[in-house]
Amino acid sequence: MNGQNEATIKNGELIGIKELATYLGISQASVYRMIERRSIRFYRLARYIRFRISDVEAYLANCLVKAVNENEYERTTNPR
Repeated sequence: MNGQNEATIKNGELIGIKELATYLGISQASVYRMIERRSIRFYRLARYIRFRISDVEAYLANCLVKAVNENEYERTTNPR
């Protein structure tokens, strides 16, 4: 992202679909699917869809898959 977009995100302003796709490193079509499934919070301002970065961060936190401790992994894959 360029410096202007990063400053906008840091200031907590709203970002659009293209900016969100760039921020997450996914396609715009994937963002539209997220909207369609209501898997991420968004704001509809007339015909525009916008996202608050704090909502995006909350979405990412819910998507986090925790790492498995190697010892626990070995126990679950090689039960005795």
